[in-house]
Amino acid sequence: MQSNKNKSIIEKVNWMILFTLIVFRYISSKLVKWLIATYHIKLTNVETFLISDFFIILIPLLFVLINRINIFKFIQFKLLKPFDILLSIGMAFAMSPLMSIINWTSLLFFDLGTKAIAQNSVDLPLWLQLLIIAVGPGIIEELIFRGVTFHAYRPNGLLGAALYSAIFFALAHGNMNQFLYTIFMGFVMALEVEATGSIFASMITHFTLNGSSVLVQYGLKALQNSLPKPESTTVVLDETLYFFGGVFAGQTLLMAVGGVVLAYIIFKTMLKRSGRTDYFTYQIYRGFGPQNNERFVTEPYIMAAGFIVLLMLNLALS
Repeated sequence: MQSNKNKSIIEKVNWMILFTLIVFRYISSKLVKWLIATYHIKLTNVETFLISDFFIILIPLLFVLINRINIFKFIQFKLLKPFDILLSIGMAFAMSPLMSIINWTSLLFFDLGTKAIAQNSVDLPLWLQLLIIAVGPGIIEELIFRGVTFHAYRPNGLLGAALYSAIFFALAHGNMNQFLYTIFMGFVMALEVEATGSIFASMITHFTLNGSSVLVQYGLKALQNSLPKPESTTVVLDETLYFFGGVFAGQTLLMAVGGVVLAYIIFKTMLKRSGRTDYFTYQIYRGFGPQNNERFVTEPYIMAAGFIVLLMLNLALS
């Protein structure tokens, strides 16, 4: 039987995520619009990104302080060896083709999400794009979702913790386009944390995924500017598809299959290096269900999911 302390942490984290999503996805946008309308403030792209980062970290930070959580004991912060760092980078490139296919498919129905982000940041200096799109999310989002959330769920079952923290991660992006592939991304990165024993692994993978997309967009922008009288003044790349040469769907599909195989090899290598192969095999056997008589999906979880789904539908239909 699970202790009362452990039994309450999932419920507390679910409330934390609910309030985080409300503040991040609704209150912050209303506040920004009010400031602009009332004081005629014109926010730069950088200021908008900084406000966004502040509001997504606010509630989790209060949660940690109020519950007196020592994050260095609560979250796995083991330093990675150089080869483990390379494996984490490789995991990003292995996942990207399949993520591109999911992204491409979703864009047939929902042309939202990453394009707006890209358009808001494409004119910034490269170092600043990397800072706000790759470094910031790679640290902040990982601490929230693979850090506090995943580790709060983890005693109740590894696979369930990875899945349900990934769903929250996807919901936080607030649009149907990103929702689909970030579930996959979040699930794999949670398992990566477990395989290496370190959240630094998912931070590196997250940074590499976002950073490679920034570099491709920057390169395409430079190429476009060098061409005489381009027909279009804006080039927006959907994720890292062209980075891998996936011009045709068939080529991308082959790369996705190869990427999945490579990701499996990388993951198995991570497990072997950390001595967790037998432990992970045991967790697979136990499945996705709760292991300590406590549900992952509680009332605040359902409310959070419903709230974001309504926002996404409103965004898709508007």
